[in-house]
Amino acid sequence: MQIKVNQKVVHKYLADGKIVSIDNDLFYVKFNRKKENLPFRKHEIGDILQLIPDIDNTKRKVVKIRKKKKENINYSYSTEKERINRDINQIIKERKIDELYHFTHLENLESILLDGLLSRKNLEKKNINAFINDKDRFDKHPDYISISVSFPNYKLFCKFRNEISSSKEDWVVIGISPKILSSYKEKLFTCHNAAHDLWKCNNDKLYGTAKSLENMFNKEIQNQDNYYYKIIKRSDLDIPVNYTTDPQAEVLIKSGIELEYITSIYSNSEKMKKYIDNKYLLSNKIIVLVNPNLFKMRSDYVYWKKREM
Repeated sequence: MQIKVNQKVVHKYLADGKIVSIDNDLFYVKFNRKKENLPFRKHEIGDILQLIPDIDNTKRKVVKIRKKKKENINYSYSTEKERINRDINQIIKERKIDELYHFTHLENLESILLDGLLSRKNLEKKNINAFINDKDRFDKHPDYISISVSFPNYKLFCKFRNEISSSKEDWVVIGISPKILSSYKEKLFTCHNAAHDLWKCNNDKLYGTAKSLENMFNKEIQNQDNYYYKIIKRSDLDIPVNYTTDPQAEVLIKSGIELEYITSIYSNSEKMKKYIDNKYLLSNKIIVLVNPNLFKMRSDYVYWKKREM
């Protein structure tokens, strides 16, 4: 079949699309699921990409074929997602990950208990006036919520409490179920601070796999000190199996985190716990706990401090 502009196509994973331009052996397709046009070579037709003939007399037949292909596409996409989520569940089990964390200012707690944790983009859409910690978002992902595995990102947590708040007590840590890691929500796993890993990468798919989750616990990582990359060995950190090697490693969840995944609210003192208990009528599914350790440095703080000296 001759390839031409405006020719309709079906992709194995990306569903329906349309050829928008042709350049020698390359042709570019616009899919509904993607913002940018994707390039293909002619020899790829028949493998993951198929052309749909636009014959008036067989319109009903074409629609039927497309419907059948869509069912196959959805099945393949679902199967791939299920495989990734099974692998993620296995890592959660092996690493004994029982909780994820997101720190936030007390001022945001009311909206969180109403709508869950929302990305900055969703906050703007809903016209919610929130206390913003990281106004720069160098990771270039304002539609994602950042969370930490097994211990909060203490480097940023301490920085924000010292620099942008009148009181260090006016903060809470939100406890999140690890089930969200194997949910069908889009997520990214970075073995360093997300701003470090993602600002120069244009392919989020590299960070959305079970392998990228396991990379957060690598035996060795490269860390930049004064413009030089140095090898950090996990064995030198003496940390639990469920701690990420880099204390600033992050998981990014797209759009937000629903209330069903929020399990706990941690305060730094009994006084703050009582304040939260009295002010908010919480469901039995979310409990308020006092845990000062989550507001301190991680156990390997001394090692990283020496590296900075």
